Amino acid sequence: MGGDWLEEIHEAAASLMLAIVALHIVGVIVTSRLSGQKLIRAMVSGRIMGAVISVIGLPPMYGMT
Repeated sequence: MGGDWLEEIHEAAASLMLAIVALHIVGVIVTSRLSGQKLIRAMVSGRIMGAVISVIGLPPMYGMT
């Protein structure tokens, strides 16, 4: 009754969010295996061994060593 378009937007947004979450999980698993780091444990505990910069393979930025 006039709100069908809102329901469609809501459903599309929910599907997009699920896709983003799935992509994030796959990314964490792939990165964890490639880097040898236990990233899932680090996400839960908030602690990671070594520098975060070396885990993601980016050069150190100014002020971040």
